[in-house]
Amino acid sequence: MTFLNRYYLVFAAMLLSVTVKAQLVVDVNYSPQQLVEDVLIGQGVQVSNFQFTGDAQSRGFFDGSNSNIGLESGVILSTGRAADAVGPNSTVAGSLAEDGTDFSRPGDPELSGISGSIAGTFDASVLEFDFIPSSDTVRFKYVFASNEYMFWVGTSNINDVFAFFLSGPGLVGEQNVALIPGTTTPISMVNVNANTNSQYYTDNGDESGEEGAPSVNYNGFTTPLTAIAVLIPCETYTIRLAIADGGDGTYDSAVFLEAGSFTSPSISLNAESNFSTSTNAQDLVEGCSTMDLTFERSEPFDTPLTVGLSFTGTATVGTDISNIPNAITFPAGQATTTISFTVLEDAILEGTESMTVTLDQLNPCATSPASSVTFTIQDAIPMTLQITPDESFVCPAEHPIDVVVTGGYPVYDYQWSGSAETDGNILVNPVTSTNYSVVVTDACGFTATASSLVSVNYQPLQVSIADEVVCNGDDAELVANVSGGLGGVSYLWDGGSGTDTSYTISPPTTIAVLLQVTDSCGISESTTATVNVDELAASFTHKLIKNSTIQFTNTTIGATDFSWDFGDGLTSTRESPVHEYEVEGDYIVSLTVVNNNGCEATVQDTVTVYPPLRVYVPNAFSPNGDGINDVFGMEGEGYLYYDLEIFDRWGNKMRFGRFRDNTAWDGKYKGTLVPSGAYIYKIWVEPPVGIEVRETGVLHVLSGE
Repeated sequence: MTFLNRYYLVFAAMLLSVTVKAQLVVDVNYSPQQLVEDVLIGQGVQVSNFQFTGDAQSRGFFDGSNSNIGLESGVILSTGRAADAVGPNSTVAGSLAEDGTDFSRPGDPELSGISGSIAGTFDASVLEFDFIPSSDTVRFKYVFASNEYMFWVGTSNINDVFAFFLSGPGLVGEQNVALIPGTTTPISMVNVNANTNSQYYTDNGDESGEEGAPSVNYNGFTTPLTAIAVLIPCETYTIRLAIADGGDGTYDSAVFLEAGSFTSPSISLNAESNFSTSTNAQDLVEGCSTMDLTFERSEPFDTPLTVGLSFTGTATVGTDISNIPNAITFPAGQATTTISFTVLEDAILEGTESMTVTLDQLNPCATSPASSVTFTIQDAIPMTLQITPDESFVCPAEHPIDVVVTGGYPVYDYQWSGSAETDGNILVNPVTSTNYSVVVTDACGFTATASSLVSVNYQPLQVSIADEVVCNGDDAELVANVSGGLGGVSYLWDGGSGTDTSYTISPPTTIAVLLQVTDSCGISESTTATVNVDELAASFTHKLIKNSTIQFTNTTIGATDFSWDFGDGLTSTRESPVHEYEVEGDYIVSLTVVNNNGCEATVQDTVTVYPPLRVYVPNAFSPNGDGINDVFGMEGEGYLYYDLEIFDRWGNKMRFGRFRDNTAWDGKYKGTLVPSGAYIYKIWVEPPVGIEVRETGVLHVLSGE
């Protein structure tokens, strides 16, 4: 397909690009040797003879840690500018806006054979170098990405392609190790995409009219894959990492190679200690340091592996350090294993000792020593303390105590008795003699102790006041009890109301009284006393149990003594007496009570005494207005009231009501005198005590009508 035809197909799909902050980072300021030695190569491989073919802008270092490319960092080789790999992928798939960079450089013959494009390949980018593997296997991780996805997939004569060509002993010509996993088929956009071998493919905005993700500017790319080759250990091989446009020089593709992944199986050793006197973590201290030796092997991990260790130097296993094995074992499927030891305290001053732990050499063609770690062991430096000398005071006062540490191993931890501070300098103010001791612990856990005595010739000031109980309206006298302190003391009652040793108050209700006492050292102590006001209130109830006999009941709370005055000249000291009066009438009764606090209260009430019940009901009256016998009603004494109903012969109620005298009825019904004749009356008499008295009779009305 010609450039013009290709541009014509996508012209209608052009859209404006949208600027989004990219997360992939690309740096093109790396030489071919730096990209190989400093970035790509990992353990077990020696490299040399670095060459690069292509435009310098098409190679670089990438950081993919904040992108979706699937690799943390490494080398990028592109058919266009490597810097254009940075997202966002905001242009529309297949549009002119993403046709990339055409360097107008040649392709690669071997890549042209893989691509199958009639026009061949263009803008090849090839990184080549020699290497010597330390084992029979070499491997590395990679991702292939392209802007040809998916718009140009299946289009005749368009197939961007890449390959990893190996040559050397035991190989016939160049062998491509960039293969679909488990096959001998080379990877390209034609055979790894959304439709073919899609399990190895990632959509990044690959459809026509679709905008992609923000971090990587390619429409699609493979999942992270691993290239593996079986070689002869210690022999020299050449590898060409190559990528090119297929069919034309537009619409860029790239291959990302993971940093440190180009490896041949080997073992690395890392040492870490909990305490070292230097920053390299390998200068250890007796009785203090422990060390972890972590061994990591490169892939494969599918079989167990045991490797021996050797120990050299002036230090001895089992004497200077705890026992450790003379071999390490990696279980199947495990990449790391760790052994640990402790530096022992032998209580012998022997100066600095050393030990080297060396891993048996697995690399038959190694040009450098096997992995090892060397560490030194020092005698522990004793820790000594200097503390502020003892001090004496008459009056309590603030006093600084400082401790200076010599020797040991910083950082120091301070634990004081008598103080919650955790620094080497404390400020104390004891009121009694106090010994301040400190335990200093260094970074090794070694400890030292010291103490400083602060003597104070002073008895603590103590103040107390007894609570008081007073009757309502009485005075309370509070007396301060003071002990200790120095010299004369001053008193301050209730914020200034009193300044003597005692304080008199007459509170209306229960209150708290504050006292502050200050001695000649200026030390003050405060206390409070409660003045409880006893608000005794006398009360009683009474009940008539006979016309002249009354039951009195005390209802006062808390009273212990009782004095009754019944108003008839008689008295009683019983709590709830019964009293019989000789003469009917009203009497003023008083009760005076006293409680355990000596408080007194009095209450009065009026009672009524009734004569015996005597009543008389007339059987006739003449309401004629002559002033004689004009009204009808019950007469008598010893009752409270009576209820009256009067009926005529036909049952009509002429009068009803409650009355207390003999003028209950004037002989009228609805304002008119009733006719003379016989009428029926009913009376209910309510006595002060007992049940009511009922009477029914005939009443003769002589009205003259």
